[in-house]
Amino acid sequence: MTSKQKSDRNHIKNLTETERKYWDKIDHILENLFDDLKSQSLIRTTFRRDEVENLLKIIELSNKFFENYNTFTKLIESQEKTDKFMEMNNEFGFNGNNLPYVYLSEIVSNFTRNTELFKTMFLFILKKGTGFKDKMTLYPFLDKLSKTSKKYGEDMKNEVDVKLRNSFSHGLFWQDRTTIYYSEDISLKTIKKIQLGKLMLKTKNHNIIAQCLINKVAEKVRGGFFIKNKY
Repeated sequence: MTSKQKSDRNHIKNLTETERKYWDKIDHILENLFDDLKSQSLIRTTFRRDEVENLLKIIELSNKFFENYNTFTKLIESQEKTDKFMEMNNEFGFNGNNLPYVYLSEIVSNFTRNTELFKTMFLFILKKGTGFKDKMTLYPFLDKLSKTSKKYGEDMKNEVDVKLRNSFSHGLFWQDRTTIYYSEDISLKTIKKIQLGKLMLKTKNHNIIAQCLINKVAEKVRGGFFIKNKY
C-alpha cells in the first residue's frame, strides 16, 4: 500500500467496532455490485485525466468531512462532554438552548450531502445511454440500480433512507426537544418522527455508505478496474 493509499484510509481508523462492521457490510455489497455492473458492460472504461484528478480531490475533502463529523458527534457521547463543551464555548453563544439545533444543522447537512454524493459517484462511473442519466434524482436512480442488479442493487437500495433525505432536502422537518418530525411532501399529511440520537446513528451509517463508495471508486481506479492506465 502506497503512502497516498494509507492517507486515504486514515479516516477509517477511528471507527467503532460496530461502525467497522457496517463499513465491511457495505464494502461487500459494493464489491459484488461493481463486478455485476461490469459484467453487464455498464461501467465506463474511459476517463479524462482531469476527471480522475478532480475526483480524488473530492474524495480527499469528503474524507476530512467524515473525520470531522465523527469528532463532532463525540461531543454528546456523555453529558460530561456536552457540559464541558458548553462551558468552554458559552461566551460564543453555544449553550443548552441552542446546542441541539447546532447538532441538527450538522446532521442535516451531512445526511443530505452524503446521500447526494452516493448517487452522483455512481453516476460518475456508469455508462450513459444505459438507462442511467447524469441528472437522475435519488429514488429513480436507486430503483434503476435495484432492477439492473437484482441482488446487490436491491441490497444497496435498502440501506438508503430516501424519504428522510427528501424531507431534509425540501426543509420539511422540525424539532421538539430531542424529537425530529418530518414529512416527505408539502401536504404534511404523513408525519414521521425520529429521536435525535437515532438520527445521529442513521446519519453516521449514511456517511459510511458514501465514504465506502467513494474510496472503493478510488481503489478501483488505481487498481485498473475501470481503465488500463492507472492514475
